[in-house]
This record gives sequence, structure tokens and C-alpha cells, in this order.
Amino acid sequence: MDRSQGILKVAAVAALLHCPAVALASQENPVAGEAGACPGAVGAYLLERQVVIRKQNWVGRMLLTLTVGGNAIFTDSAQSGIYGYQPFTDAQGVWECLGEKDGSGKVRVMLLDFTSSTAREPEAKIARLDFEAHYDIENGEIEGDAVLRFAPLTVDPYEVDKFNAPRDYPFSGSRLGFSR
Repeated sequence: MDRSQGILKVAAVAALLHCPAVALASQENPVAGEAGACPGAVGAYLLERQVVIRKQNWVGRMLLTLTVGGNAIFTDSAQSGIYGYQPFTDAQGVWECLGEKDGSGKVRVMLLDFTSSTAREPEAKIARLDFEAHYDIENGEIEGDAVLRFAPLTVDPYEVDKFNAPRDYPFSGSRLGFSR
């Protein structure tokens, strides 16, 4: 056996010995994208929100997709600009596992999108939408709270204090599938 083969064998053994520690670390502090972190959350969900705006009840529908790699994709029925908002794009972002146990779990999602200019509001903005949600794996249900904020395009999306006053709403929904 030459020197390079010996080094490769030592590296392989070290990697195998390290694997249990990685698995333990992900159970203690699970993050989306790590093997085993909230696998029950991964999927696509049809969500609903009911809000009262100017004494009128509004129902909105949304699609939220959480991927194995920790990405989040979001589409909203209000994208055309209803509820007095500027029209806006689909949102994309990230999610993380806040814990999963006994058939349920909790996730946090951060999404970003952009508004479109209108005659009434010619300046486009960046929007940040934060979700915190509980989900039930067996029943395929999800519910939580969303917080929506807007800021000029020049604002760093991580500087939440530079966004306007947040607006929040509850939502609920179910996992999409070919059968219920």
C-alpha cells in the first residue's frame, strides 16, 4: 500500500467515526437541509388567511413549498394588488426546523418578494414575510402566524428595524397530495 492509499483509508475511518456526532448535533439543533431535520415539514401546502380590512372580511389563499434543502417558495392570491397593496411577485426564501417530535413539529420561514410600481405608488419596495408554524404530520395540517413588512429596495432585508410597521395575520392549511 502506498502513502496516498494509507491517507485515504485514515480519512475514511475518521469520517465514519465522525458521522454519529453529526447526527446527534442535528437532533439537538436541527436546521432545514440537514438529514433528518423536520422531514415531516417538507412538501407543498395550500394555506388560507382571513383578515378584516376596513370593516370588510377578506379571504386569501396561498401556496407554500418547503424543500429538503431548506428553500421556501410562496405564491399568494393577493399578488394582483388587492387589499390596498401594490401588486407583488412570488416570494422565495428559506426555512428552518424548530423541532419535530411525536408526529408534529414547528418551523420558521423567511420569504422575500418585491412590489411593482403603480400610478398611485410609483416606488417599488422589498417585502419580508416571516412565518412561524406548527404542523401535524398525520393529518397533513399546518397553522401559524405571518408577519409582513415593507421597505424601500435599498434596505437590507436583515435590518428588520428599517422596515415599516409590521402587519400580522394567522393562517391555516393542509399539505397538498393526490388524496386526503
